[in-house]
Formats: sequence, C-alpha cells, structure tokens
Amino acid sequence: RRKSRAATAKKDRLWPGGIIPYEISTSFSGEHKCIFQQAMRHWEAHTCVTFIPRQDNHTDYIYFTVDKCGCCSYVGRRGGGAQAISIGRNCDKFGIVVHELGHVIGFWHEHTRIDRDDYVTIFYKNIQHGQDYNFDKLKPDDVDSLGEPYDYASIMHYSKDTFSKAPYLNTILPNNFIEGKRPEIGQRYSLSYGDIKQTNKLYHCPACFKTLTAEKESLRLENSSCVWRIIAPFGSFIEINFFPSLWFSNKCAKNGDDYVIVQDGYSSQSPVIGKVCGSEETYTLKSTTNRLYIQAHFSTLPLFSLFATYKIICGGILKANVGTIQSPSYPDYYAPNQDCKWIIEVLENRKVAIIMHHFEFTYGLFFSLQLESYKDCIYDRLEIYEGNTVNKSNLIGRFCGQIKTKIIHSRGNTVLLHFHSDNSIQKAGFHIKQNECKSLGFQVCEQVCIVEIDGYRCDCNAGYSLRSDGKTCEVACGGYLKAESGSFFSPNYPLDYPPSANCTWEIETKSGYQIVINFTHFDVEGMKTECGYDYVEERYCGFYDELLVYTSTSNYLKVQFVSDTTVGKSGFAAYFMADLDECQNNKGGCEQICINTIGSYRCECDIGFVLAVDGKHCKEGGCKFQLHASEGEITSPGYPLDYPNAKLCQWHIVTTPGHRLAIGFEDFVLENHAQCKYDRLEFFDGGSNLSKLLGVYCGNIVPRKIYATRNEIFISFSSDESVVRRGFKAFYSSVCGGELKADETVGYVYSHSHYGDDKYGKNLRCEWRILAPPKKGVQVKFLQFDFESDLNCAFDFVEVFDGWEKSDSKLLGRFCGEMVSFFKKLLILLSTDDTEERKGFMAEYRSALPRISSINTTYRHFKESLINNG
Repeated sequence: RRKSRAATAKKDRLWPGGIIPYEISTSFSGEHKCIFQQAMRHWEAHTCVTFIPRQDNHTDYIYFTVDKCGCCSYVGRRGGGAQAISIGRNCDKFGIVVHELGHVIGFWHEHTRIDRDDYVTIFYKNIQHGQDYNFDKLKPDDVDSLGEPYDYASIMHYSKDTFSKAPYLNTILPNNFIEGKRPEIGQRYSLSYGDIKQTNKLYHCPACFKTLTAEKESLRLENSSCVWRIIAPFGSFIEINFFPSLWFSNKCAKNGDDYVIVQDGYSSQSPVIGKVCGSEETYTLKSTTNRLYIQAHFSTLPLFSLFATYKIICGGILKANVGTIQSPSYPDYYAPNQDCKWIIEVLENRKVAIIMHHFEFTYGLFFSLQLESYKDCIYDRLEIYEGNTVNKSNLIGRFCGQIKTKIIHSRGNTVLLHFHSDNSIQKAGFHIKQNECKSLGFQVCEQVCIVEIDGYRCDCNAGYSLRSDGKTCEVACGGYLKAESGSFFSPNYPLDYPPSANCTWEIETKSGYQIVINFTHFDVEGMKTECGYDYVEERYCGFYDELLVYTSTSNYLKVQFVSDTTVGKSGFAAYFMADLDECQNNKGGCEQICINTIGSYRCECDIGFVLAVDGKHCKEGGCKFQLHASEGEITSPGYPLDYPNAKLCQWHIVTTPGHRLAIGFEDFVLENHAQCKYDRLEFFDGGSNLSKLLGVYCGNIVPRKIYATRNEIFISFSSDESVVRRGFKAFYSSVCGGELKADETVGYVYSHSHYGDDKYGKNLRCEWRILAPPKKGVQVKFLQFDFESDLNCAFDFVEVFDGWEKSDSKLLGRFCGEMVSFFKKLLILLSTDDTEERKGFMAEYRSALPRISSINTTYRHFKESLINNG
C-alpha cells in the first residue's frame, strides 16, 4: 500500500543501476507523451537515474496508463513484470508526473517520515473518508530518510488541503514559521534541492556526475573521478572531440594511467567505443545511438580542466526496419536556424511506412508534429522525399502547424526527411516512428502490414479483425484475449457502431491477477441510468467525458456489447492490463476488509470498527462520524441487520458554506413509542445536540424530508436495552440558499456545493438572505465570479437586493461575466438557465458599519454607488 519522500528502506525496491524501462499506453496523445518525456528528462537532468524505452529483454518496467485512482503509482520497483503509473484526468501536468515518477524511483510522501510530527500537524477530522491512510506515519523498516532533514519544498510533499473534505479545510500544516509565516508546501514545479540530494544518495550517484542535453557543450573536470552522460533526441547522434596533450600516456600502455572511457549508450554497461589516454592530435568519437556515457579517472587533476567538447548532430543515415526520429532538443522547443536531413533506408523490396497523428488524437500515435504554421510552410517545415536526395519531383509532402492523422507510404525502400527552422518562432517539434514492410505486404494486406524477422504479417485497424485468409479485415465483434495488456474497440470505432451488434470479448490473464479495463472513450446510446437500448455489460451506456474504469474480481472477465436497431454512436475504446490481486492470499493480512488498488492494496474495517495503528487490524471504535461531503448516505449500525441494544451513534454533517442540508429516507423501522422514549433518531439544526431540535422520530413511518437552515446538521441515534429493529437508511444532500447571520468574523457563500470541483448546474434558483446585527450593515466581497456572459445578463446571473424579500426590496444590480465588488445589507439571488455552465462564485460576507461602496463589474442597468440602509 502506498502511503508514500522518505526513501524506501527496502533495497529490493530499487531499480538496478538506476535504470527504469518505460512503456506508454497508446491511449495517450502526443502532447501527453511529450509531458511524460519532459518529466523523465527532469529527473535525469538532476540525478543519475535513467529512463529508457522498454525493450523485449526488460522484464520489469513501468507502464504509463490511466486507472480509477487517478494519480498513483507503486513505490519503487515491484518486480514481476509491468507496474502501472496512473496519470488520470487532471493529473497530466508536468509537476504531477514528476511527483508520480518520484514514487516509481522509490520515494514515499515527505509527510510520512518517522519524524514528521516535529514539522507538520495532520488534521484527521478534515480528511476525506477512506483517505486517512495517506497521512499515516511509516515504520522504520519501510522508510529511510538517509540522514536528510525534513523538506517542506519537496515535490513529494502534500499541499495543505490534499484530500480535504472541503476546499476551505486544511489537512496538513507546517509547525514552523520561516520569516514570520508558514512555509509553502505541496509545490509541483520542480525537484527541490533535498529531492535531488536524497535521490543521489539512494542510488549512490557519483559525486561528480552531470547530465548534458544542450546541442553543444564543454566537458570540464571538477574531480579526479567524474561521469557525464549526454542525451540527444532520438534520431540524432553525438560527436565528441578530445583536446591533445592533456595526458602523458601513450595509448593507455601502463596500468593506472589516467584515462577517459566513452561508451555508446546510457550506462556503464554499454559498449565501449573508445578509451582515451592522451594524443598529440584532436581525438574524435561519434555515437551510433542518441546517448553517450563518459567516465574519467585521474590520479591528479590536469593543469587545464577543459578536456573535450561535444555537439549533437541532427540527421544521418538510418538503416533499420523500425526507428524513432525527433526534432532537435525534443521534448523542448527546437532551436532557430536548424537544418537536418535524415535518410531512412530499409531492405530492398520493402517500403517505408510513416504514420502521422494530430497531438489531440488519443490512439496509436506514431507521429506527432507541432511546427510554426504558415501558408505553404515557408518558415518552419518538415519535408519528406522519395529517395535519398532533395528533389522537388520526388516530394511526398511538406508539413507545418499541427498535423492530423495521415499515413505515408514510400514507393521504394528509401525516404529523406528534411527539417528546417527559421530564426523566429519555435515550437515543440515532432516525434516520428517509422516502420518497414515488404512491398508485397502492402499489395496483399487490406489495412496494416507489420514486419516480422523473415517476412511480414497483416493486421487491422481499431474496430476490425483479421479474417481467416490472414489478409483482409472485417468489423471486429468480440474475441478471446489472453494477455497481460491489450485493447479492444466497438465495431467500426471511431465511426458509429452498426445496428443489431452483439459482441462478446473474453479476457484472461495470469492466475492471481485482476483485470483493469480503462474505457478511454465511451459514447453509447442511453442515459447512464437507463440502458435499455445499447449497452456494455456491466450495463454501462450514455456518454462519459470522464474516464470509466472497471476492475474484475478474478483473472477472467467477459465483456458484452449490445446495440439495437436504431441509434448508433461512436462506441468505445478500451485498454486492459493485469494487476496483481494482493488481497487474494489471506486478505493481504487485513483482519476484516481488503481493497485491492492498482499496484497495491489497503485495509478497511466494518462499520463500528476503526483501523488499528498497524494499518491491518481493526478495533472497536466509537459510533461517531464527521462528514464533509456535499451528499452521502448514513445507516443505523449493522443495517440492514438489526441494530444492537444500548447503542449511541452520532453524525455531524457539514457541507459547503452558504448551503443547507436536506435528509431523505429510503427505509425507516425503529421500535415504536408515542414519545419515542426507547429507540429514537434526533435531528438538530447546528453542530451539536445543544442546537435547535428539528425533530425526533421512531416507529415504522418514513419521515418526510428534513431541512436544516444552515450548512451543518447534528444527528443522534440511540437504542435502549430491549427491542431491536432493522433501523434506517437515509441520504443527505446539499441545497443551495439559506439564512445567514453576519458578524465581525468572515463567513463564506459558494454558488454550488461542488464549487472548485465542478461547474454549477442547470436551472438553479437559489436565495441567500444575510442579516446583520442592529446598526450594522452587510459587507459582501465576491472573491471569484464566473458566469455565462451576456450583454443583458439574460441567461445565468446573480441579482442583489437591498432587503430580505425580492417583492419589496430595491434591485441593486444583475451581474454576470466576471466581478469583484462590495455590497451592503442584501438578498443574493442566483438563477441559471439550461445551457452553458461555468465555475460560479465564491463570496465572503461580514458585518460592517454602513458606508458607501463602489462597483466595478459587468451588469445590466445599474451604475451607481450602493448605500446600506442598516
């Protein structure tokens, strides 16, 4: 289970040599892949950790995917094959990916260190239900901080409101003050000095180690033993020149001579292409890959520290059946005035295949291009020619801007790529993968030709399957998939699926594993809750703009897709992967409930029990609950079984400020009594049982919906020692509007209960009445204001009245668009239509002496000072 910087104390979780192979799901766009590469390059730039594309000989590797956990990953190397690093919705930011890669490398969260209580305070009452384990302290056998001090600036540190029940609640705060204020925590911009130092300790990085990615740079000695690695974009090469007369050995003849070893690759295990011990001439070496690894050893430092220079050479001759080419400096912006030529040559009787996709396409990205755009591509451009020379008559295509999906086939076995940039605007550039196919293959394969060692095989596009002739394709509809990962699609995807389809996919993986399915696109006829027409079993239908994830309970899963004879939609794209079920053996050591998560698991307890300190056992806990969600469910203890005798349970529910709570019942059966003397359920309009009583209930008549007048309610259930019944099941929700009292302390009002997480809903009608003490007015400041904009505010708007009732109060203004204003004693009315939805508003209010306030906003008809009548 990942609680998460304190470095792992388990050495078997470290990646051998600091080398981490990776693979990226084809569901990610080119822009996503660029961000992932930038994040990996950020770690490489500051540490000796190395990320390389996974090859067939790599047993253990990380797999960039999307899981229902959103942003998560296993800490360190798990072993046993692929391990997921989930980059879900809203996680696809540079800093968040750097953070998740920190877990991959072997770091827990900083605030889980053993000594964390000296530096931060955790507010468990403000943490979302089921997320408190993320704040638990680790044990000495799990974590080793390697003697490094606590680091508030670590990219592995939580922010102050991570997993907060509400946006205004803190879950973690620093204890110490620096220059009179608490230090900022939870930054997601870059590695801190502490992150870098601890990583280099964890992986025993050389004291003198440097990663170089610039197009050209000098190598200088800073120590008697130094290591450099030079990283160029794929498809580029590195040329290094050693200066003469720096050493006194002749061709490394003596043992113990000072020397420099140059290796063609990413590590000390890569092939040696040169051992330099001195020369009377400049000595030049050139890589055959996009990386060089250089080690220097000296008994004493030479007189001059500068001993070599290198430059990255874009372009060259590439003789391979598959390969990758990137623009200069990729994934960063290419430099001005670049001119590069690549010649791709495959075997005779074969053709070169290049597949282009726009950045925003999320499937099968082989080529992503983002260059300065202009008519005729006269500034920056990528040109592709037939043959090995630049000849207008052989021009296949000239490209700039952002390229949509396009497939390019050469006529022969050679193509030339020519990239040129001018001295003005630069962009992210391109990432190309090329393949080859036998010429005959292109003639006989209906859709896709794939190279094999001694020939080729045919394949089909997404949504199609290969017919028995091994050459032609038909609309895919089901099949048997036995693999650790893979994909399947609705028929004809991404086009509309056909009528009367009935497809079944059987997916099987290794024993002891579960199957996680990510529907990266899902649009099937229906309304999500009513799947009577077209559906995917487990009865999913409708349109999902968020990720849809399903996890099996075993290593076998059957997926059925059914469509009727009417409406067709674009269907679905699904990717699956195997995940070890760590709950299968003895419930993972959990005493009561084991919840398997991607790459890990967590323990939970039944109602009435709480998790012990060891995170696995359960102990009897009090029946008191602090709830901060905007909606949820509460039940009597043991429901639907009978509640126990002599039990007292209490719920304190708090929702978004400026909203009221409503309680509705689905089931209600308690011991009956005219005055509810025996078993009863009580509701109080506030934060305790000393607040105003809203009602006392017992018997078997389901109560009507109960409304609080504010954003909190206190509920108490008690039973005596005699008769027991089934109990109750109730749901609570947030209702906008209410009566608020203003005093000298600041209060808050939010337009909707999910403010900050979601947009406001359609057809809202909300009223807030704010009352100030005698001889005081109400001061309101809108801190955030974002509504559908219109000249007359006819669609979504906020109206402000100088009084309590709309009918007998003066309209001070109707507002939409963006606003920052002050008002006095007033009624606030929110109205939205059934079309566009926006972020809404957040306002603060307090009592104040009556005074004139000014307006600076967009409104329909009001443009004068507001005077409070209080």
